[in-house]
Amino acid sequence: AVVSTQSGHYAGGHGTGNHDQISEKERKKLESKRRKAAAKKKQNQDPPKNDQKNKNTSGGANQNENENLPPPINGDELAKTEHPLDEAISFLDHLRYLSPDFAPTHNYAFQIYHRKGKLLLMIQSVLRALQHHPDDPAVLLHIPQLHTYVKTKSEVSGVAKEIVDAKMSELVPNGNIDQWISSQQHRHSRSLTHTFMLSCARAYLYPETVEEERKRILNFDTTSSDLKSCIYVLEHLRAGKLSPSMPDIETFIACCRETYPQSTAFSPVPPEERSRDQVNS
Repeated sequence: AVVSTQSGHYAGGHGTGNHDQISEKERKKLESKRRKAAAKKKQNQDPPKNDQKNKNTSGGANQNENENLPPPINGDELAKTEHPLDEAISFLDHLRYLSPDFAPTHNYAFQIYHRKGKLLLMIQSVLRALQHHPDDPAVLLHIPQLHTYVKTKSEVSGVAKEIVDAKMSELVPNGNIDQWISSQQHRHSRSLTHTFMLSCARAYLYPETVEEERKRILNFDTTSSDLKSCIYVLEHLRAGKLSPSMPDIETFIACCRETYPQSTAFSPVPPEERSRDQVNS
């Protein structure tokens, strides 16, 4: 059998006239190739339904997962707070529960309650600090701060006043804070950290003595102090205790470096930090 095609060229076989002639077998083979090519083209244009379904399912799952994910953490937003003391108290509650024997726990508590004006909680913090760490240097500053608050700002009455008076008489016998500081100074005369906090206490009670108290610390013989005590005082000086200038801090660093030359804590002050201090001044 012979069939004709619309092509103007011979595809196979022999024939005459205006039409090419090919065999039935070749025609079927050609049609099969055309169908396969058309199917392949359509497949490339339209993705399989199963793939599209999988994509839709995957997209839905990812969307659900994204909805359950917490919002991204923004450090700047976390640092902002309208009520810092209230939020500090929420952290403090966990700290007091998990680390009741940790000295800074009660020091932090006192500082927060002192700012909040919570007198009974201030007393509680001092008493707990003395219970767990009676020789903690920070208490030597907190007791004078507490004494001043009771004398100047306390408005308690009734049973609360009786409790305050009883506890303050235990902390500061006869209510004489100057005598109490002098006795503590005699007791801790060889301790750098205790001497430092007692100097901070005097400067707090009598601001006009801050320069004298600062000189007392700068002239302290650090050769009898351990490394931890020197670092403790240096950190507090850098935090602004006794209002030191950068030369004052450098003087203290130099004294400690002579005692502990191998310690990196007493490296010379970087030029950028010195320049920053001059700008702030």
